[in-house]
Amino acid sequence: MSDRLLELEVFLRVAETESFSRSARDLGLSQPAVSRIVASLEKRLNASLVARSTRRVTLTRAGTSFADYARDALFALEQGRSCLDTLHGLHGSLRIAMPATFGARVAVPLLGAFLSTHPQLSIELKMADQPSDLLAESIDIALRIGIPTSASFLVRELASSPRMLVASPGFFRTHKTPTTLGDLTTMPCITGPSESHDTVWKLTGSDERVNAIPIRSRLHATSGEGIVACAVAGYGIAPVSRWAARSELDTGKLVVCLEQYRLSPVSVHAVFPAGRRASTNARVFADFMAEQLRLLDDESDQQCAA
Repeated sequence: MSDRLLELEVFLRVAETESFSRSARDLGLSQPAVSRIVASLEKRLNASLVARSTRRVTLTRAGTSFADYARDALFALEQGRSCLDTLHGLHGSLRIAMPATFGARVAVPLLGAFLSTHPQLSIELKMADQPSDLLAESIDIALRIGIPTSASFLVRELASSPRMLVASPGFFRTHKTPTTLGDLTTMPCITGPSESHDTVWKLTGSDERVNAIPIRSRLHATSGEGIVACAVAGYGIAPVSRWAARSELDTGKLVVCLEQYRLSPVSVHAVFPAGRRASTNARVFADFMAEQLRLLDDESDQQCAA
């Protein structure tokens, strides 16, 4: 990387982290080197870009203005690289964070085509249910379920999947099949990570009316994998997304009940660190996942119609 490009990269990382020491760790440089690079940029521009204190580093008015131009300059370079990448394929590395259940059941089975298309690219997967610190862990892209609310993220919705109520065939051999929403209030139910034992399921009917049904569960699971496992074991009726239970629905281990009602869909988002442009590798991967998830849902819709 040329000295001037390095100056922009270092300055933007300092702007993001508000810390010379953290920027140094992220970039693999020493703290004095980061300080010297920023000072060199300020000297060349004849402007004070950062205000230094013992506790933090903040941008000056000039620094805030220049940061926008610096991001645009690096973005233009990435765009140029993208043009070459379309000819020669991606290369380098890509660090991806994702929830464990979604990763194992949905994302990982789709990776084969991406790896085949980009044989010079290496991928590191961090699969955990707790959200990663994108900057501290140098994550290029995170896949997250639901809508991230932090202003520290750049977010793009990739796809959404319907949710439904399911149970095992064995469960319905020992319990009646619910025919009305009111039946749910007296039947064994399973709640998930974002719920409590006492919760309300909101189901929308064909008339688009939202029905709020109070649920009292005896069994609560703290992961999507746990909900599916409990439902397959015959412990009750559970709300699941088609992504989470695709295999069990296809093989008949789970069946849908009250099909005329639907829960709010679950969405997956690509999350990029704020303050810098997403890398070419991350953006191409986000495009790939959006297309693959769309095809996955189209395939499921065709199976349901059949």
